[in-house]
Amino acid sequence: MIDPAAAGRLSLALALLLLTSLAWGHRMHHEVSTAEAQVLTVSYAFGQQPIFEPYQVFAPDTDVPFQTGRTDMQGRVSFLPDRPGRWRVVVTTEDGHGVEVRVRVDEALEITEIEGPGTGGLAMTLAGVGYLLGLGGLLVLWRQRQAGRKRSNAHP
Repeated sequence: MIDPAAAGRLSLALALLLLTSLAWGHRMHHEVSTAEAQVLTVSYAFGQQPIFEPYQVFAPDTDVPFQTGRTDMQGRVSFLPDRPGRWRVVVTTEDGHGVEVRVRVDEALEITEIEGPGTGGLAMTLAGVGYLLGLGGLLVLWRQRQAGRKRSNAHP
């Protein structure tokens, strides 16, 4: 027959072992390694960076995000590609701004080409001219309405 005190100690030891193993089941491990990440910096038209805005990185030929996250304090997205090809980086803000940039990654897993809206040059110039033409058109319409009102008030 088993001594009740020994059985109690054995039960306690088994319970402690079970609790310890359950605690280890929720434990996470970590490993530090050094790797060359690819970094893409995005900004608004006037140079301000979108900080802590959501982004998605898509590997070549997939619609499932390879990585998601938020830009850092300098508007940067960093990712570590695992294969060559054309990658897509999509940054969207809660107020509706956004950009999609396509980057070509070579066999050495480095960005060799970037396709997307530029930070200046022709696109910015054309946008500025478009805004000015639009404002000029609105001014002409407003003046025509003003002239039409004066004529209708002058002739009873």
